[in-house]
Amino acid sequence: MESETFIRHFLSIIPKDSFNDLVIKNATDYSLKSLSTYDYFTTLVFAYLSGYDSLRQICSEISKIPLKTLQSQLFMQKAPTKSSLSYASTKRHWHFFREVYKMVKKHIGDLEVNSKKKDKSLEFDDPLNIIDWPTLELCHEIFDWKKYRSTKGALRGPNGKLFSRRISSAKGPTKEKRVLKREKRYLKNEFFPIFLTISNKSEIKKDLDDYKSLYRNSFVVINSFCDNIGLLDTWNNNHIRYIMKSPKAIKNFKILRTRTLPDESAYPKSYSFSKIKVMEDIEIMACISSNQRTPSHLRRLTFFNTEKKITLLTNDVNTDTRVLVDIFVHHEEVSIFFKMIKNQLFISSFLGTSLNAILTQTYVALTAQLILHHLVQQSGKKITARYFFKKLPKILFSDFSRFSSEEK
Repeated sequence: MESETFIRHFLSIIPKDSFNDLVIKNATDYSLKSLSTYDYFTTLVFAYLSGYDSLRQICSEISKIPLKTLQSQLFMQKAPTKSSLSYASTKRHWHFFREVYKMVKKHIGDLEVNSKKKDKSLEFDDPLNIIDWPTLELCHEIFDWKKYRSTKGALRGPNGKLFSRRISSAKGPTKEKRVLKREKRYLKNEFFPIFLTISNKSEIKKDLDDYKSLYRNSFVVINSFCDNIGLLDTWNNNHIRYIMKSPKAIKNFKILRTRTLPDESAYPKSYSFSKIKVMEDIEIMACISSNQRTPSHLRRLTFFNTEKKITLLTNDVNTDTRVLVDIFVHHEEVSIFFKMIKNQLFISSFLGTSLNAILTQTYVALTAQLILHHLVQQSGKKITARYFFKKLPKILFSDFSRFSSEEK
């Protein structure tokens, strides 16, 4: 009798009957019959657990698995092709994978109903809202996801600590090679996007060197006014976009362009922008500090939010008005999302660049982490989910009984 591997036991936790009921309900097999919904879901889970970050690598590695093993351990009919995976990422809507996450969460809750220990390491205030539209839509509009292939960027939560990028602790020629390699990747914009929130000016003085060394194409939200002209000039030169509160009065500014205000009726009532009234959107040349000699090209936005007037300054002249306003209003939710995909879900890069592909992969990762935390809790081992996740690529096809019988 063939032994049960770790990946087989992992996938067996997902109730197949309930999964098939969701497939029939959402008719997800109708648009693409060459790759079933279950095979597509299993492929994404296997790629996530194995650490594969491209469709080519996924198809190449799965094609090396014998067909008998593929059918018995992964419950797949055949290896997928790159074109099928690419097509499925656009045709299979992310709402289905959110339903799968809810179904698995309920199923695991039923399994642990008599358990005294409750795992709270993957609990968020409201995970479905954090990664739901429009929060992720904002992230999708301000970043070009296809450029980023690494997670070694800085990150800051609303009340968290700034984790700066670290080159290496090595010395001598080895360190120099790594520095050159990272600088080449930096110039190619291959680092994962950085979304940084700064609550007040005192934080800028405290971590000024870290803020100056941010990767290009980052996005910074400052919940106050920053008068550090040297830092703002550094961000401008490194193509770092920022948005901050404007001072009460800006003297001697010149209006370059008056932009058309967005039509509020074009957005659904559920969208947060419908509760915000934009009053002004202009591009100006102005000196925002007394020690500034050369005027800066800035964009000034004025809007009312819950009967409170807020004026913003930004160096981003290309992004849509509604996106910039909502980024400032919802910067905490966006920051929590980036914190979650890096520190909780360990997503190194996204396989697709569309909003549907990003949401699909996020919900698949959330479902996989839910099952992993359940397995760690049931094993009784004193290990963290992060440590366990790093070991997964080596033990996916190992005997599951060995994992459950090791020393605790």
